[in-house]
Amino acid sequence: MSKDYFPYFSFNAKLEFEKKTYHLKVTSIYNGRMSRKEFEILSGDFTGANKLLVYQLMMDQTEFEWMDINNHDNSALVQQLGEIISRSNI
Repeated sequence: MSKDYFPYFSFNAKLEFEKKTYHLKVTSIYNGRMSRKEFEILSGDFTGANKLLVYQLMMDQTEFEWMDINNHDNSALVQQLGEIISRSNI
């Protein structure tokens, strides 16, 4: 993790998505260079890289969505991971 990142909260969670169970470790990070909160999600159940989620305004400027900035992914799985973060009131 670069010096621009400051991790400040972490928790474990479980997500059931499309008949698969994901065991997650979610770490809340402040990115000083970008001045925003990001969420690193680690799981041995992911294929490929870990997820790094941010909450962002959509193109129509009226709604928000979660985005995995490591993979430029805003799929249904990423939205469900974001819901876990939202429910944790971080």
